Amino acid sequence: MADVVEQEEELELAESGGASRKRLFIIIAIVLVVLLVGGGAGIYYSGMLSGDDTVAADAGEGAAPKAPEPAIYVSLDPPFTVNLKGESRAKYLQIAMQVLTRDPAVEQAIKTHGPVIRNNLVLLLGDKTSQDLEDRKGKERLQQEIVTNIRGVIEEATGKTGVEDVLFTTFVMQ
Repeated sequence: MADVVEQEEELELAESGGASRKRLFIIIAIVLVVLLVGGGAGIYYSGMLSGDDTVAADAGEGAAPKAPEPAIYVSLDPPFTVNLKGESRAKYLQIAMQVLTRDPAVEQAIKTHGPVIRNNLVLLLGDKTSQDLEDRKGKERLQQEIVTNIRGVIEEATGKTGVEDVLFTTFVMQ
C-alpha cells in the first residue's frame, strides 16, 4: 500500500512540474510578443521604415538639412485695377502681384486657373475701402486674404496647397 501512495505522490509531482513549465513557457512567450510589438512600433513611429530621405539624413551625424526647392514666382498679369468701395478720396486701386510657390505643378495650375483666380481677386479687391488698406496692417491682411483665396482655387483644382505667399510689386490707391 505504501508503494501505491509513493507512486501517486510521484505522479502528482510530475504533473505539477509539467504545469509550471507550461506556465513558464506561456509567460516567456507573452513577454517576447510584447517586446517584439513594442520594438516594431518604436521603429515604425521613428520613421525608419518610411523610406523618407530626411529621416535617413537626420540619423547620420553632421548631415546637412535638405535645402528647400527654389522659389518660383508667377506673375498675375495684367495688374488688377478696381473701384474702391465707399465715399473717400481714393476711388481706385491698382495692384500688381506675384505668387510665390516652390512646386512646378502649382505654378502650372496658377496659370491654368488664372481666370478663376483673377475673378475671385477682382471681387475681393472691389469689396475694400481705402480705410481698409491705408496702413501696413491692412495691406498685410489683404495679402493673407489673397493667399487664402488662391490656395482655395489651387487646392480644389489639384489637391495641393503649394502657394506660399503673394508679393505686391505695385500698390497704388488714387
